[in-house]
Amino acid sequence: WDAIYHYAVEWKGELEIIAIGPLTNLAMAFTKYADLHTLIKRIVIMGGSTFEGNAGPAAEFNMIADPEAADIVFCSGVPVHMCGLDMTMKALMSPEELDQVAALGSKQAVFFRDVVQGIVGFMSRLGIRGINMHDPAAVLYAADDSIFKAYPAGIRVETKGKITQGKTVTDLFSDAKWPMNGFAVMDIDRDAFVQKVFELMSKY
Repeated sequence: WDAIYHYAVEWKGELEIIAIGPLTNLAMAFTKYADLHTLIKRIVIMGGSTFEGNAGPAAEFNMIADPEAADIVFCSGVPVHMCGLDMTMKALMSPEELDQVAALGSKQAVFFRDVVQGIVGFMSRLGIRGINMHDPAAVLYAADDSIFKAYPAGIRVETKGKITQGKTVTDLFSDAKWPMNGFAVMDIDRDAFVQKVFELMSKY
């Protein structure tokens, strides 16, 4: 958390953070440094969901790992762009597309295919053919959001519920007048995403 603050000061309010895991360190930084929220431009997270969980019936893994930390981040005053399961489950690459990446021939391209084979096997047992590229999709959104659809939202994290702990309670359309503290990234152009992966991997 000290490093986060150091770089936020160095970048003078232009720092953008991509968080693809639980938000413990980021929450600690906000807790320790009262002015940190004025020094970060935006936060893009891979995590959460507006409608379902994957670590339980209500919660996505990165949220339930530390729901208190996640809620601190959403309430920090920095806009949080939630790249959750709504979008990342659509960022699917088939086994054939993974093979096509490997066929580019570089050791990086081959590694790209080989390193996910265990997950591909696991997903097949769940009835999903291929792999959902959760983290890469969030990173790509941070770099270029043109192939995504995101909507202003009020987002909090349930910290007390026995069944719903870790759920990202997301208000997109109600009349509750919640503060719109972030954005829910809801959709992705899958074909454009796969093409972007090929473009990036062909540079090695």
